[in-house]
Amino acid sequence: MQYAGGDMSLEFLILGLIHASPKTGYDLYKVFEDDLQSLWTAEQRQIYHALHKLEEQAYVTCELVVQDGSPNKKIYSITPKGEAALAEWLTTLLPPQPTRYDWLGQVYLSNFVPADMLMPLLQSWKERVIQQRIKLEEDLGNYQAKLQILPDQEQILILKIKVLEYRFMQNYHDLQWISSLITFFENLDQQQADKLINQILEQYPISDFQPDGIID
Repeated sequence: MQYAGGDMSLEFLILGLIHASPKTGYDLYKVFEDDLQSLWTAEQRQIYHALHKLEEQAYVTCELVVQDGSPNKKIYSITPKGEAALAEWLTTLLPPQPTRYDWLGQVYLSNFVPADMLMPLLQSWKERVIQQRIKLEEDLGNYQAKLQILPDQEQILILKIKVLEYRFMQNYHDLQWISSLITFFENLDQQQADKLINQILEQYPISDFQPDGIID
């Protein structure tokens, strides 16, 4: 099976959440809002669209629960076919996704405006990344609390913490890079392209991640 990523990855992420326990569309929305905000954002319409596609493929079943005094609700459960599809997706190398960073596009074209006009924008970027770090620390604290009250779920929580670790690393490097960019624009007249290129190659050597003696 070929996986295109994007919306299809959202479908399988939802399928995995349903595999953990049957859920309504609103339950799933709350998981994205409360637990997955640092990893993936999904609007309610996207979630319900994905549920519809999963049901069409017979990966989930839907039970209508009639409630007195409240709106009826649909509870989704995974099927054996859905479990098999999820296992295949979890062990498949997904294709690389298109990369698009709007703010890097701004940096790429920033020579069209004076450097001093960019500084407020750069400082705003830096503040945004700092606020993201604060949110990540809150999420980590929540996982720490869950470890205390749910010791039987330690393995599951550790995997979630490892995902959060990736976001911490990404956030740290974003902050480091934005800070260096601010310094770059503050000392623009002193910068030399060759010096910057050599600095990049020295700071991020691929040899650190290759077995000894192997050079691509």
